[in-house]
Formats: sequence, structure tokens, C-alpha cells
Amino acid sequence: MVKKKLCIFITRLISGGAQKIVVTLLKKLNREKYDLTLVIGKTPENEPHLLPEIPDDVRIIRLDSVVREISPIRDLIALWSLFRIFRKEKFDILHLHTSKAGVLGSISGYFAGIKNIIYTPHGHIFSKTAQIPGVSELPSSKKKILYFLRKIAYRLCTKLVALSEEDKNEQTALNLAAPEKFAVIMNGIDVDSFSGHPIKEGKDIVIGSVGRLSREKGHDVLIEAFAVAIVKCPDIHLLIVGDGKESSALGELAERLGVSGKVSFPGNTDDVRGFLKEMDIFVLPSRYESQGIAAMEAMSAGLPIIASNVGGIPGIITDNAEGLLVKPEDSHVLAIAIEELANDKALREKLASGGRIRAEKDFRVEKMLSAYETLYDSGGEK
Repeated sequence: MVKKKLCIFITRLISGGAQKIVVTLLKKLNREKYDLTLVIGKTPENEPHLLPEIPDDVRIIRLDSVVREISPIRDLIALWSLFRIFRKEKFDILHLHTSKAGVLGSISGYFAGIKNIIYTPHGHIFSKTAQIPGVSELPSSKKKILYFLRKIAYRLCTKLVALSEEDKNEQTALNLAAPEKFAVIMNGIDVDSFSGHPIKEGKDIVIGSVGRLSREKGHDVLIEAFAVAIVKCPDIHLLIVGDGKESSALGELAERLGVSGKVSFPGNTDDVRGFLKEMDIFVLPSRYESQGIAAMEAMSAGLPIIASNVGGIPGIITDNAEGLLVKPEDSHVLAIAIEELANDKALREKLASGGRIRAEKDFRVEKMLSAYETLYDSGGEK
């Protein structure tokens, strides 16, 4: 069998959901079918990142000219560099992930002659309800430019991947691309590695969250909600696992609200499973999520979930069946949900069971891998 040359390109390999999916693909794709290359942009070394997790047999090309922010000079340099790489390597398949990589990769890949260009944007930024720091506050003129660039990128790609039917429908309603250009492939995780644990007895309840400590993830809202909920539920504790730019500010917020003695920040981890076993309730307080890998992992571990009703979250959690969905950036509503779950063991058991069943059915990594390999092998047509 002649291997196909597959290039995966992502803007940054920070510790995030889209990046975890890229690492999963690189680890688990069939080596007898694909020769793998990873192209990545500038990944800050002082932020949690996933570079150590890349398998040794994957060739890595790093381009520091590829940055998340709009930078006309750097972006032009990146386009030219990518074009030269793609023209030289003659990849059979180019798989793009996240916004900047999608725009730069689709243009350079198309003009370099790559026939099969697949783009998984991991959500989109154009919904009126999207709360994406650094994007939502942009003036309408810049948003129009980003919309125009995204539409060009979509047109140059062979196939687009939406994470859910809702995601696809939103993007087609925004006239970004025709429905037939999309394949729907939900993100996948190793469900079986997240063994569930029983709802424990006793008063002490650990509220937990896992994620990059950035404003987008909404941990400040969680700490504010915790400070309210602890008045009625004095036996709750808060465990926030992760690291990032907001680390110091979050610690200061907990101190200012008088709850620092009840809040733990253990830092970043390469394996969240041990921390998940310490939790009784998992909270995803994000201002925006394309799908919510952290919530999928917690559901697989048998934890009841409270999550912001944003982005792709409703695609993985049905309210009051597999978790509780709450309004984003509303610490009062989140506090009420925390109090409700902390005081109701039966509800915690119900949501935990519903979440685990959903994970077993829809979140398996094998399902995602099979769908992507079908897409790769069909030349992008599905």
C-alpha cells in the first residue's frame, strides 16, 4: 500500500480542545495508510502546550510567522512560506484546524496544487451570541473582513467539517458555505480511559473545572459564583485545574472575595483523570466553546455537569438530562445551579448517568477517526 502524505496544520499547539483533537489524530491515525506531517505556528513556550505529546514519527515544521493575531506583514510571510512548503512536499491531503490556519492554509494549499483540502474550524466567530475575547469586541468593519476571509477559505477547501448539526446549520444560515460542503464529525475522546466513580457520601462537595486559565474560559465567573454559593453550602470546595495568563488574577479574585482558603489551583497537568476523581461536580463556565472537550471527558468519567449554554455545548449536553445548562457570564445563575446540585444527590446521580450514556454513544474516538479516514480516502467527497 502506498502511503498518502497527510499534512495537519494548526495555528498554535496550546493546551486547548482543538489542539487535543489534533494530537489525537497524530497519535491514532493508521500509520500503514498515512505519512504524517504537522505544521504549527508560533506556540508560546510560557503557556501550557502539547508539543511533548507529538509522536516521534510525526515530522514537525514550525513557522513563527504564523500567529493568532491579524498581522499583515507576518501573514504575507506565512502565506509565502506555506506555499513553498506545500509546493515542495506535494501533500495528498491537507487538514486545517482553527481560524488563522484555515485562511492561510486554504489559500497557500490551493495555489500549491493540493487537491484534497479539509478544514475543521472548531466553531465559528460570527454568531451574535459568541462571547470570544479578542473577537467579540472587534468593530464591525474588522468582523466583516474576517467574515470575507473565512468565506474565501471555505470556497477553496474541498470539504468542511462541522462539529454538530447545529454548528453546520448556523454556518449555512450565515451563508458561509452550502450545506452539502459540510461533513458533520463530532470530536472524539478515549471514553474508556475515564473510568466513572460513584457519587460519594458525606457533606464535603468538590466543585471542579479543568481548562486553560484564559478569560474565554470564564473561571472568574465560576469563582464569583462559588463565593455566593458557599454562603448556603459551607461544605463546598473549588478545584480549578490548569494554567495560563489569568492565573494570578484568579488567585487575587479568590482572595478579594474571601474564599481563597476554599479554592485550590494545582496548576497544569498532563493527565486530568486523577483530578476528575477528586471532583463531585464539574463546571464548564466558558464564555465560548466550540464543543467542550473538558466537559466530554468529565461526562465520560461519570461526573454531573454544569456548563454555559454557548457555542457547541448544547450539542453535547441536553439540559436537565445530561447536565445543567446556564447563561454565560452570569455568576448568580451559576451559583444557583451549584447550590442545587450540591444539595441534591439524586439529581447528581441522574445527570452523571445521563452524561456517561451520552459519552458511550457519541464521544468515542474510534467514531471520529473512522469518519476522518473516510473523508481523507474519498478525496474530500463524502
